[in-house]
Amino acid sequence: MKRVTLLQSNYLPWRGYFDFMAKSDEFVVYDSCQYTVNDWRNRNQVKTRDGVRWLTVPVITKGRFGQRITDAEVVDHKWVKTHLSTIAAALGKAEFGKQTLALLGECYDVAAKTRSLHEINVRFLEAIHASLGFHCRLTDDSEYAVDTIADLAPSAKVAELVRRAGGTRYLTGPRGLDYLDPADFATRGIAIDVLDYSTLGPYPQLHGEFVDHLSVIDLLANAGSGSAAYLTSTVREVSA
Repeated sequence: MKRVTLLQSNYLPWRGYFDFMAKSDEFVVYDSCQYTVNDWRNRNQVKTRDGVRWLTVPVITKGRFGQRITDAEVVDHKWVKTHLSTIAAALGKAEFGKQTLALLGECYDVAAKTRSLHEINVRFLEAIHASLGFHCRLTDDSEYAVDTIADLAPSAKVAELVRRAGGTRYLTGPRGLDYLDPADFATRGIAIDVLDYSTLGPYPQLHGEFVDHLSVIDLLANAGSGSAAYLTSTVREVSA
């Protein structure tokens, strides 16, 4: 069995995103998809003493309707300093705040040298993946000649990418079932699994009452090397 996940890159995603990595053999960054505005591709949330705040990477959208995530560019690099200072103020006093800030600092050094949103997101994903001690393979959809199947319907395209990655099971989120056609997977010998987030419980957190669905950096700063213990989503088999 080889379980594969395909997900578009997000900026500093929430912990559920990394639960996919924890429960997959290969995680494919699916950035040949269209860039969507006001979404998680370029923003996420941190909890401060004054409440939840957005961290948004400014992306050029004017005149670029329909651009792919791989083609999305950031406006400038002024946001890097702002994000770092906001994160330091919010999480610097957490038990593992210093370690988390050091990890992020290295990523932001890379971010300050590129205007590619894809490259920025992937750098953070790789660093956090390593810090959590995961062993699943991280790949890019470009490794599987995604442009050669651009004309397929979304469900069939996903199924074909999973097949090319050698997958026999595809792990999706609950909303994936809204558009996936099981027949596209069955004809390729691929079963479908669904990640159920309902079993995710709270973790130690600063600044009052627990808030979920924050960027994973909140978990890292508060739980450190024990963060993986709070990735408790369960996998439900939809097809065998």
